[in-house]
Amino acid sequence: MNSRQWEKLEHWSPVLLCITGGFLVLIVLPTFIEFKPAALDLFGSISKFLIPVSTVLGIAGVAGLYPKLSKQAPQLSWVGTIFLVVAGIVFVASYAGDYLVKTTQNQSLIPLLSYTLYTSVATRFAGHLVYSIAAFRSDHYPNTLGYLLLILVALTVVGIPFMILQLQGSTIKWIFAAGTIIEALAYLALGYLIKEYNHITYPQFAAFWSTN
Repeated sequence: MNSRQWEKLEHWSPVLLCITGGFLVLIVLPTFIEFKPAALDLFGSISKFLIPVSTVLGIAGVAGLYPKLSKQAPQLSWVGTIFLVVAGIVFVASYAGDYLVKTTQNQSLIPLLSYTLYTSVATRFAGHLVYSIAAFRSDHYPNTLGYLLLILVALTVVGIPFMILQLQGSTIKWIFAAGTIIEALAYLALGYLIKEYNHITYPQFAAFWSTN
């Protein structure tokens, strides 16, 4: 990516992060609110779309930190970005592979899917961790940014055992929902923080609201 593309990603990073947080809230909404069976089926169908989209948007949103973090921690920022890019690519590949298994009934791909899923989680963990270290070294953002990234790191560590249980067919809804809500709040806070400290405005949104 060239500098202009990085600037665009940085500019829209808060929006991507806030959308990620909103999608995560929608995913776990049925855990806290009782819906009719038809509505639950609708939420289930929507979640199949929101889960991969929120994952990719979250990775892209965090990567939008690179331009500012790279000014004082260039090597750390670059390494963190590589981890995040790999995480995004591997996640998309694993999700596409899962769809392929379900449509073709090709069970031979399942061991490979487990490997790609764990690789995606590990590289996201590494990317967030390296970015958090770079954030603590940055004078542009407050330390709060680093702590928010560490929350994402901690959620990844805590979530690994539950991810294994889920792959084995077990589900612990309330624990999953609580972790997802914390993750959503972290993304929303990251989006707000980046917007405020980068002094980003969105005249496109202001123009939209003024016409309604």
